[in-house]
Amino acid sequence: MRFASTSLPLLALPLLAALTGCAMSTTEANIADIPVVSSGMHGKVYGGQQAVTGSTITLYAVGTSGYGTGATSLASTTSDSKGNWNIATYTCPYANTPTYLIASGGIAGTTNNPNIALLAGTGPCSGLTNLNVTINEVSTAAAAYSMSHFFPTTVGGAVSTDIIGGKAAGSGVYQPGLVMADNQTLKVLTNLGAGTAAVTSTAAGVTTTLESAKLNTIANILAACVNSNGQTSITETTTYCGQLFAATTPPGSSTRPLDTLQAAVQMALRPYQNVTALYNLPPATSPFVGLSTPPNDWTLGVSYTSTAFGLSIAGNTTTGSSSNIDIDASGDIWFPTNTTTSHGAGYFSPATTTFNGPYGTAVYIPQYLAIDNSGNAYITDTNSLQAEAIPVANPTNPTLSYYGGQGSGNIGAIAVAPSTQTGFGLVASANSTYLYAQSGSNVTSTPAAIPQAPSGVLGVDAESNAAKAYSANSGSSTACTLSLDQAGLNPTIYATTSANCYSGGISYTAAAKDVVMAASSTNQLCTLNAASCFTAPATLSAPEGLATDGDGALWVANAGNASITTMGYKYVNGAATDYTKTATVAYIHNTANGNTLKTPYGLAIDNAGNVWVSNAGCVNTTTTACTPGSFTLSELVGAAAPTRTPLANQVLNSTVGTRP
Repeated sequence: MRFASTSLPLLALPLLAALTGCAMSTTEANIADIPVVSSGMHGKVYGGQQAVTGSTITLYAVGTSGYGTGATSLASTTSDSKGNWNIATYTCPYANTPTYLIASGGIAGTTNNPNIALLAGTGPCSGLTNLNVTINEVSTAAAAYSMSHFFPTTVGGAVSTDIIGGKAAGSGVYQPGLVMADNQTLKVLTNLGAGTAAVTSTAAGVTTTLESAKLNTIANILAACVNSNGQTSITETTTYCGQLFAATTPPGSSTRPLDTLQAAVQMALRPYQNVTALYNLPPATSPFVGLSTPPNDWTLGVSYTSTAFGLSIAGNTTTGSSSNIDIDASGDIWFPTNTTTSHGAGYFSPATTTFNGPYGTAVYIPQYLAIDNSGNAYITDTNSLQAEAIPVANPTNPTLSYYGGQGSGNIGAIAVAPSTQTGFGLVASANSTYLYAQSGSNVTSTPAAIPQAPSGVLGVDAESNAAKAYSANSGSSTACTLSLDQAGLNPTIYATTSANCYSGGISYTAAAKDVVMAASSTNQLCTLNAASCFTAPATLSAPEGLATDGDGALWVANAGNASITTMGYKYVNGAATDYTKTATVAYIHNTANGNTLKTPYGLAIDNAGNVWVSNAGCVNTTTTACTPGSFTLSELVGAAAPTRTPLANQVLNSTVGTRP
């Protein structure tokens, strides 16, 4: 089941989809979700491979009053001498209520350790009956990474302050990102019953690979503290717990985490902090099989590989095979697909880890894709000057086609911005000569020649119903430029770099409504506000896809070294040097570091904070033919702040850089 973007923007509940098989209104969902009384939940709480005795096990319903607030205790029990626990009965607010377990305190060493806090995400209340759960450091690390942005922003409180919550749209309608994290992402990372990291698996033609050794290493770091008697004071740095809490203290703060769950969340939020010190913290003999060398960073990557994805672009060797991605209101990841047997556009469902499509197969060589706020996915055909619209709620029946036909050459880029809340979005396209906008089959702006051949991904803004089309211009030109065509006016060059440049994507930033472009071959960024291209404060390597998260940070896909860079993006007084970094260390996931990124190109962020990347770019930026990356879709779990999806929704409602 799929929801149209405008019908249920906040109701993306996999449970309801499984139960109904047809569209539901919010009212219908609320009526169906009456309080549920259930029983029989049980499991173990372990510190590494040994039982934690006398630990308090509490079942919670997630909060609904905001990020990191309002969770409700549903039941509580205590683990026995073998770590076993059982919750006899509990009453859920609704069948679809996301839940989690926290085990606090207990004896894993020789005395009670008050610094123990272990977490397991348990999904919707309807699935808890007879559920077997092992609560340990692996379940804690996986849940902390999946749901880190739904925790309190401060550390140092008692375990009772370790609350998971989001914003609710009404009774029984939970924040989609939190539902996604608890119901979907955790199932990819762990085996909940065994308390182990998931292994590489293939189902429905999709192979899922995750960085199990890194997840286990994080678990070992936590286990060093769990399997001890705790810290001796809140300032000491000699015990395992003292070292852990000192290394995960937020920068600039004098308040340390006071339990292992808070420490795990801080590792997820700041994966570049004290990497070597944390890696060296556990004893030589640890309970889980981890990394043999320190990682570059603590981000967790997952790759999804399928021959059905077909993200590479046949015959495109000048700028490298490429594809961008967008995420619809239900959290599904859409991208063009082009193989020898199928072409069009399709979507990957994180809920089922399956690929659906291709749709719009009349498109011969699809390359760029964008989703408008009315629930239509647009794909370009670089072979025929055609851009086709596919309704995401009913993709098996695409009925609309949008045609270019201005100028010469093939369409090289596309983006969409709705000028109203309903109806079809404004489509901006660029071919080898012109930049123009159109709605339906009617070209609404008079195209004019631009100095450089447009390429890369376009950005479109419909602020005040005045269409602004931004073009990343590159190709065989002598300069890489960022241009603006407003309401049919001749395009104006706002930013340029003198070097011959193959440009990457365009994104919007929260600061001063700026537009930023990646200049791939010069490892630079270009912006309208700065009116120039400049070297970013964080190291870039053939930057391609760009996206802005819910906290206003800019994320960059680096095709050159299989990494993702994040940096703050604050515009001050028109000076390029005022764009600031939040991290100097790129999140590297190449062959030597987890092997879940290959040649990242397109990039988008979902409403749980997962960073999704298409690995369809090529490392080189010359005319030499190149081979696309073998991994076609990757995910950095909870690495970014949650955002609204699709991107057009943020642009239309001026919510770029803000959380849902």
